[in-house]
Amino acid sequence: MTPIDVPNPRILVVDDDQGTRRTLSLILGRKGFEVVTASTAEEALAKARNGPLNVGLLDIRLPDGRGVELLKPLRSRHPDMELIMITGYASTETAMQALNDGATAYITKPLNIDEVLAEVGKILEKQRLVAEKRAAENQVEHINSVLRAIRSVNQLIVREKDRGQLIQGACDSLVETRGYLSAVIAVRGAQDEAPETAAAGLPSHTSRLRDALSTDPWPDCCRRAIDRGGLVISGASSQHCETCALVDLPDIETGVAAPLQHEGRTYGVLLVTAANNLASEEERSLIREVSDDIALGLHGIEVEEERAQVNVELEDQTTRLEWLTSIQTLLSQAESAEEILTAAAMMVDLEQLPSGISLEYFEYKPDGEPAELQPKAVWEDGIVVSDHPDLDERRAVADDPLAQICLRSPVDPIFLADTQSDHRASDALRAYAEGRGFRSALLMPLRSAGRQHGVVKFLWADAHRFSRAERFYAQQLLDPLSAVVGSRRAHLAHARSESRYRALFDNATDAIMIHDEAGKLLEVNHVACEQLGYSRGELLAMKVQDISGEQPPLAHTAWMQDVEGAGSRTFETVHIRKDGTEVPVEVSGRPIDYRGRPAILCAARDISERLAMEEQLHRQERLAAVGQLAGGIAHDFRNFLTTIILYSGMPLAKLDISSETRHALEVIANEAQQASDLVQQILDFSGRSAMEMQPVNLADFVEEATGILQQTIPESIKVSLTIEPSSSVVEADPTRIQQVLMNLVLNARDAMTLSRGNREVEGGELEIGLSELVVSPAGTPPVAGMEPGEWVRLTVSDTGTGMTEEVKERIFEPFFTTKERGEGTGLGLAQVYGIVQQHDGHIDVETELGIGTAFHVYLPIHGAELGSESEAPAGELPAGRGQTILLVEDQENLRDAGRGMLASLGYRVVTAPDGREALEILDGMRVDLIVTDVVMPEMGGKALVRALSEAHPGLPAIAVTGYTMRDEISELKDVGFAQVLQKPFDAQSLAEAVEHALGNVR
Repeated sequence: MTPIDVPNPRILVVDDDQGTRRTLSLILGRKGFEVVTASTAEEALAKARNGPLNVGLLDIRLPDGRGVELLKPLRSRHPDMELIMITGYASTETAMQALNDGATAYITKPLNIDEVLAEVGKILEKQRLVAEKRAAENQVEHINSVLRAIRSVNQLIVREKDRGQLIQGACDSLVETRGYLSAVIAVRGAQDEAPETAAAGLPSHTSRLRDALSTDPWPDCCRRAIDRGGLVISGASSQHCETCALVDLPDIETGVAAPLQHEGRTYGVLLVTAANNLASEEERSLIREVSDDIALGLHGIEVEEERAQVNVELEDQTTRLEWLTSIQTLLSQAESAEEILTAAAMMVDLEQLPSGISLEYFEYKPDGEPAELQPKAVWEDGIVVSDHPDLDERRAVADDPLAQICLRSPVDPIFLADTQSDHRASDALRAYAEGRGFRSALLMPLRSAGRQHGVVKFLWADAHRFSRAERFYAQQLLDPLSAVVGSRRAHLAHARSESRYRALFDNATDAIMIHDEAGKLLEVNHVACEQLGYSRGELLAMKVQDISGEQPPLAHTAWMQDVEGAGSRTFETVHIRKDGTEVPVEVSGRPIDYRGRPAILCAARDISERLAMEEQLHRQERLAAVGQLAGGIAHDFRNFLTTIILYSGMPLAKLDISSETRHALEVIANEAQQASDLVQQILDFSGRSAMEMQPVNLADFVEEATGILQQTIPESIKVSLTIEPSSSVVEADPTRIQQVLMNLVLNARDAMTLSRGNREVEGGELEIGLSELVVSPAGTPPVAGMEPGEWVRLTVSDTGTGMTEEVKERIFEPFFTTKERGEGTGLGLAQVYGIVQQHDGHIDVETELGIGTAFHVYLPIHGAELGSESEAPAGELPAGRGQTILLVEDQENLRDAGRGMLASLGYRVVTAPDGREALEILDGMRVDLIVTDVVMPEMGGKALVRALSEAHPGLPAIAVTGYTMRDEISELKDVGFAQVLQKPFDAQSLAEAVEHALGNVR
């Protein structure tokens, strides 16, 4: 197990046992965790102040207090920290107190590292999911904020015709939508006029910035932004300005100066200040786009002002006024390049028509340099030709001498009466004119807001003497024509911006709805239609109250007021689809201005999958906690049962007891064995059973087991078996897998043969299926937590009574049953759950009340080869020949029972209560075999065998344990034990283990 996408995960280990601290620190450190250790509660609290912590492993007993008492102070300092309690003394009260006080899990010593890593992994995965959710919410909020800022400025450009209101509205919008501390715009005035300024934000900032921009020269950051045509970003202490107006103001992290430039013309500057860093590329792109849009709006206002000025001047010339007015009217009504060119053609002398007129637009590189000319309209022989071949031609500016002249002289019309004799004509131009078939040219550079939009070219095949009227009209109409073209290109740019906004709206992954104060839906995207099952037209005829599954109509006004007051609100609710089904959603709402009216923008995210995953995770955590508690209790019961079985077995071996006594002892032994089976079920659920794993062909295994189990099924139930793969090899304990299949089949049988209240069920269909599936890394697994790879699925389904959702939620809890009292223990499905978990598998259940139930067990496919199975035949009870056995057991009753049983088998027995006393006995006498408990005070069985490997090499030992995990048997044998005897055991098991251990020595 490795850290799960949590940066630098830190784990606090608090345990007074140095060995435990070192072991956990070493293993967790190798897995990539940063481990902080402490031996006391005081030391733990001190180290908790030195940085963030993700997970805590706390011993329940510490020299200066109890680990439980650390839960609240640690969670108070680190709210996101998850805590796991560890102890060697299992107690129901302690476990419940730890869980109630905020512990995530409860682990009992001796620690299983896989279990510890699994718990830590689940916690880190949970923390990662929480972090991803927060990041996603922040990203959505950021995108919405950017869209609001851009859209607000775009709306100002279209709506406002007053320069002062435009720049003031832009400042207000930036402060409101982006949260800047201040925004100030300064627009240069005419000669000898002070700049016009607007500001929004903190008065302490805006007053200083306005003062700095009210006179020349402007601050250095503004001048540099204008000179370079780009942003200038400075820190609060101002790296460049010697006397910065904001140098001693608090809370400022960044200041940005952006030029207001359009088509090469500078209108002014935009200054913003913020408490956060504005140096990100996304933030810089936003400021650049907003400043360009403001400049475009200022250009549009200027065009309107210039157009008005032209009209005023033309009023003094009656004859020309009518002609110019006609042209102006056509230009103002022009909606296409063809209509613009038709109006421009009216200003030439009708006595000598040009051979051709064209309107061509400049296309620019990203660095602002003109790259190509694109013809947009061509006039020929008195008409605009819509399919002229020149319209398909794109020419590089470097290949067009006429375009180069316009770029060098972009202010006035350019008259070339004769390209062959004009001193301004280069050899390249003469060759170009000859090749194109013209000799005279009138060029009208279309420029506005500092940018060259394009050019209108009038070409004559012969030398042409320009009349006074042509010169007058060309001079008078240059600016209006430039303004029209500039305005059209600005309109196209605005349309592209709106198109981008619409694309974001329509392509959002969440359902987006806009509604007014009364709840009337004004706009929806296609995701909203798909999520709710309505068409767009149907939704626009509805109100929010019509799809809300929780809030009554009267609560809508309060919701609007809440959103408008707070600025935004996020909550979870349900929406009602057209078919009546409910969709759980997370709704984020915020007030907006929609087409001049107040409205609410809502983003509704379908959280069905997230809620299902959370519920499954909670259920797994709850079952794990119950398993920890149940496993600890079952361990203690094993000691009691071993004593009962041994004491009842010793008299049964004698021949001189009465039949009544023998019967009573057999009943005791039988009941003890049934109790042992019950304990085994509990241990299977808790994941603490010893597993003898081996490759198993599940296809053959299920087919054979089904044949045996079918004998227990009534004839009224039809049993069918479907096996798709011919061979599905898994790493499994055959006995445990057989237990899983048996429990599921019997559970299905009972569902089709038992009476439930007023419902009688008799007979049905029981289907057992085996199939393979592949979980891809990008796919969605059938059960949360399944790793990508190959899996085999075992399905047991029935047509019985089915289950309610309440029953389904608790179906794997131990001791939970829906059967009548005395008909079941409630451990069958809990045992299935635990065994599947120990096989690194998953289990899921589908059920419908009155229809039936299907259990699906998923096990990872194993690539190992199958081994041959062999089983030694059972023999008679082996007897000893007077060998000396040292029995080490801390439980007195169990020690006495074991001594009596071994003595009855013919062995000489010496006992010790712990490993330390056993070593003292061995110093004074010779023994042939040691039988020792694994977990004992003072010195346990493992430590005893390790000590014997040096002092008494070759002395065989048998481990007796009631607390074996999946890998503990092999671990005990690696330590040096010849045999491992699991509690509870009977005389046969004990005798065979002793004989086998002594036989290996002989």
